[in-house]
Amino acid sequence: MPSSSRSLLIRTAYSASLLLAVVIVTFLLFRVAPSNVARVILGSNASPEAVRQLQEQLGLNRTLWVQLLDYLSSVARLDFGTSVADGSPVAETVIEKFQVTAQIGLLGSFLALLGSYLLNLAAYLYPRLRTLIHVVKS
Repeated sequence: MPSSSRSLLIRTAYSASLLLAVVIVTFLLFRVAPSNVARVILGSNASPEAVRQLQEQLGLNRTLWVQLLDYLSSVARLDFGTSVADGSPVAETVIEKFQVTAQIGLLGSFLALLGSYLLNLAAYLYPRLRTLIHVVKS
């Protein structure tokens, strides 16, 4: 196997394992948080029976390993569930917000590129400015 193919394979495996680790750590952090999800959704005046019923409906009464495997399979299918706030699919909200985020990121990149171009042009045209930029950069 050529060196570049092997390097690409190693980097891909590293990225996949890092992504898996981030997903698992995120899952565990939300599970060890000192709050009862069902109690938060239903409010502090909810009856213990209603809380127990919602915990069962959400699968919070299952073992941690079963919950983790269910979570990993959902993430692999890009099924992030439904929002507790409004009941809409989370994937739709993420896509909607990603479009705005991408626009802001592209605009920021364009402005940074424009600014660096203008600074380089100024440094080329005015040699004294080049010295100032070099001092500031150091």
